[in-house]
Amino acid sequence: MENIMSSTELLPGTDPVPTLKNILLADDDPDDCDLFRIAIRELKIEATLTTVYDGVQLMNLLKEYGTLPCVLFLDQNMPKKNGTACLKEIKSDEKLSKLPVYILSTSSDKDTIKKLYLGGARHYIKKPNGFSDLKKLVLHALKLTVQDQDCTGGIKELQSEENFVLSNTVS
Repeated sequence: MENIMSSTELLPGTDPVPTLKNILLADDDPDDCDLFRIAIRELKIEATLTTVYDGVQLMNLLKEYGTLPCVLFLDQNMPKKNGTACLKEIKSDEKLSKLPVYILSTSSDKDTIKKLYLGGARHYIKKPNGFSDLKKLVLHALKLTVQDQDCTGGIKELQSEENFVLSNTVS
């Protein structure tokens, strides 16, 4: 096993949404990870952000967690195990099944999106081209997460299919 299992960083700041104790990001693109981390910091969200770089690392980390993260942002296209396979494994594990999972992808493939919705993802986020749009989407997703749960009980109910995809039109 590689030694780059995860990197955790405390992100200080004034909190525009209620504090999420910990956020987990699974994405194989280091640039996307850096942009996500910067977005969290600029939004002044106080949370611990843990990053893993492939699906195998993600599943190993989730199985080792004593307490689940409040939310998982999961890249759809990762090496070793993709987002769909990870989501299926998460939702079929009683300990992990209530974890809110936001899928991140550059794809707009309707069949894949439908499959992820039916698989239990909280939302599908189309990765935006601009950093300001990324910040808006991350903030919107975190606000939805806080509204839906208290980081202990999981999602209250599944999002409706027509509101499943979050795009850069969020204001």
